Amino acid sequence: MPGTEGWKMAKAAFTYAKEYSGMLKNQRSRRVLSIFLMVMGGVLMYLAPEILPGLVLLGLGVVVELVGIALERRN
Repeated sequence: MPGTEGWKMAKAAFTYAKEYSGMLKNQRSRRVLSIFLMVMGGVLMYLAPEILPGLVLLGLGVVVELVGIALERRN
């Protein structure tokens, strides 16, 4: 099925963030890192051109956003 590689990469990144966010015990550090990652993901999505490399940047931006959200949701 075409296009499933991106979903696999996003799922792997989300799982990695969820499992290893325990290394950041301090909630403030996790929050700062998650905000930084969400901003960087937004910048990558905004700067993505309309050609194939732009699609890669857009996918990377989405993955970075997901990692940031996973870190923020960790209790």
